[in-house]
Amino acid sequence: MEEAAKWFKKAADQGDRNAQYSLGLLYDYGEGVPQNKAEALKLYRLAAKQGHIKAKSTLAETRVSKDSDPT
Repeated sequence: MEEAAKWFKKAADQGDRNAQYSLGLLYDYGEGVPQNKAEALKLYRLAAKQGHIKAKSTLAETRVSKDSDPT
């Protein structure tokens, strides 16, 4: 997964929305990179701004789970 993260990062830095979303997933779950929820959200937002449907859905789910968190 570390190799995949390296290539996703290169493409994400060039504005590729699919790579931004995929790299976000890796950060979200700590696969091939240290887990970093803030970085994952940043990447999801970048992908969503470019119309990536799954990124938009992931952000919406994150918002719903945050809003329903009783703490």
